[in-house]
Amino acid sequence: MTLILLLARGASTEMTLILPLARRASTEMTLILLLARGASTEMTLILPLARRASTEMTLILPLACRASTEMTLILPLARRASTEMTLILPLARRAEGYK
Repeated sequence: MTLILLLARGASTEMTLILPLARRASTEMTLILLLARGASTEMTLILPLARRASTEMTLILPLACRASTEMTLILPLARRASTEMTLILPLARRAEGYK
C-alpha cells in the first residue's frame, strides 16, 4: 500500500500526522490526500479503503487548511494486510509560521 500525504502549503500552524499503518491488508491500496491550498473553510475528505478486502472502510477527515490551531490527522488503516506498505510524507516545510 502506498500512502501519499501532500500537506497544504501556507497553513498558519504546524500540522501533526499520526499514521498507524495497516499490518495485514488483503490487497495493495493507494491513498492520495490532496489538501486544498488556501481554502478558508473546512473540508471533508472521504476515502474508501480496502476495496478488495473483506470489509470496506471509510475515513472521514474534516480538515481546515488555515485553522488557528494545530491540526491532527489520524489515519487508522486496514488491519488485515498481506503486502508491504510504503509511507511517503512530504511535509510542508514552507508553511506560514513553521519553525
